[in-house]
Amino acid sequence: MARKDKRILLLDFFREQEDKAQSFTYQDAAIATGYNPKSVGKYISEKLKGSYIFKSEHGGWVSEGLSKVSNDEFIRLMSQSTSARKLSPNEKMYQKLIKRSLDAFTLALEMYNRPSLCYRV
Repeated sequence: MARKDKRILLLDFFREQEDKAQSFTYQDAAIATGYNPKSVGKYISEKLKGSYIFKSEHGGWVSEGLSKVSNDEFIRLMSQSTSARKLSPNEKMYQKLIKRSLDAFTLALEMYNRPSLCYRV
């Protein structure tokens, strides 16, 4: 039997609470996922609070917007690796332009150093 990632279980819990429009506590999430309540609190306060998880008026927390997030996006968001963060459109364009300019530079060097080129200076 394949082991289920706890982060996906956490996402499923948040989605379920969002669909029911219910508030929850760290303990509720810990019971549903197998995480320690302190770990759930750390994930919420560092990664999700203010963007997807908000403080409830009645105590506890409410989830908003996680039903639209894919599993891969959530795992990337929850990742502790700094290289796994999501790139903005400007950063993606910057990376593509850097790659294309390096390719063009390499091609220019190859053309210049090619011995069979008749127009070589």
